Amino acid sequence: MVDNSNSGKAFDLPVEINEKWQRMVNIMSNLLRVPTGFIMTVNGPHIQVFTTYLADSNPYHAAQNFELEGLYCEEVMKSDNLLCIPDALKDPEWDNNPEIPAGFIYYLGYPVHWLTGKMFGTICVQDYKDNPRATAHRNLMEEFITVCELDLVMAQRRSEREKL
Repeated sequence: MVDNSNSGKAFDLPVEINEKWQRMVNIMSNLLRVPTGFIMTVNGPHIQVFTTYLADSNPYHAAQNFELEGLYCEEVMKSDNLLCIPDALKDPEWDNNPEIPAGFIYYLGYPVHWLTGKMFGTICVQDYKDNPRATAHRNLMEEFITVCELDLVMAQRRSEREKL
């Protein structure tokens, strides 16, 4: 369930959007050559894995919740901006990030919004090492953001029509 910012009520995104987002995350992760990619969503005081890369290299699973305690995605949501961290171990601001014990030192993430501008969550990739390929091809993620945000508009409008 995700928060519909127009009504304040939760609703499920249509199956076809879930399936499309799964394909996008798999394509994005493969092309950027990362062990994990996500679409995360705000879930009350947590952030939740909405869709994640389906690969053995990925230790995360859909619907997994995380406390907002200094995660990379949390900063993306706070700043409402791109965050690229090539190597968290070399960055004093990030060298104690809670994702480092899992080995994820590289992060590239963007915010994803509802039509109203309210935060849906993030789209991001992580790696065990600096990933110049992902950084150089971040325009791919920017295109996926556009798709996600248009899908959210369609889902929101469909939900509003069904209430009539």
